[in-house]
Amino acid sequence: KKKKKNKKKKKKWKKKRNCFFKETATTEIYTLSLQEALPKSTTIIEEIQPHCAEAHAALAYCYKELGQIDKSISSFQRYLEYGAERPDLVHAELAKLANAKEDYEETIKQANIALDYAKNVEAYKARGMAKYRQEKLSDAIRDMRLAVRCKPDDIESWYYVGLVAHDRRDTQELGSVIKQLKRLGKTSLANFMRMCSLNLKEQFSDALSLGQTLLDKFEDDLWFVEEFLKASEEVDINVIEAELPRFDLIHRENPYYQFLASVALLEADK
Repeated sequence: KKKKKNKKKKKKWKKKRNCFFKETATTEIYTLSLQEALPKSTTIIEEIQPHCAEAHAALAYCYKELGQIDKSISSFQRYLEYGAERPDLVHAELAKLANAKEDYEETIKQANIALDYAKNVEAYKARGMAKYRQEKLSDAIRDMRLAVRCKPDDIESWYYVGLVAHDRRDTQELGSVIKQLKRLGKTSLANFMRMCSLNLKEQFSDALSLGQTLLDKFEDDLWFVEEFLKASEEVDINVIEAELPRFDLIHRENPYYQFLASVALLEADK
């Protein structure tokens, strides 16, 4: 009788535990309530059920939000080991984390595994960005096109199509991106892409005028900073001295920004 009672209790706890992770922990994580989700997940793993897949998933997302990439990768791998419901989504997350570590071969490997299961917009984007960083622009644009085909309303995918199209100097594709962003109600982002297109066409004065209207929205975007400084160098070097302090506040630790700023200052000193 006692054994039956204990079995019943265990079953009841398991049901509650699964319910907690599916309905509570993930909700907390996605609303960034890490203070509660992290210790709860750790307690479940260390004291109650070390093989609880949901607990490892919760930990993985917590560590991801905290920027602890290696710990997040480790927790996602445990999640796979203990029975992830959607392995394709987990491999897509692992691809994104590998990208953040600048391990592009691992990014491509994890994205390919994810895509072997099902079409996945995050896997296409991760693989596309890895190819972009490897300067394989034809492969990169192919993946970004697949991403928007997979999810036509995904703003980030359209941003990446624009980024790769710009580096390929493809103003026609940039024009398509601008149309799609306007369709999605993203007028400011469409104007950002238009500024990039104007720079490619060497219409620097128009690019700078447009860029000045977008400063408050995109000052934290390094691609915008690069395009804005490019137009400023061609049109009005006084703008460089006026706006560099605002960019410094946000980007000064970034090595690529340091390079951009030093080139812009050299132009201003001529």
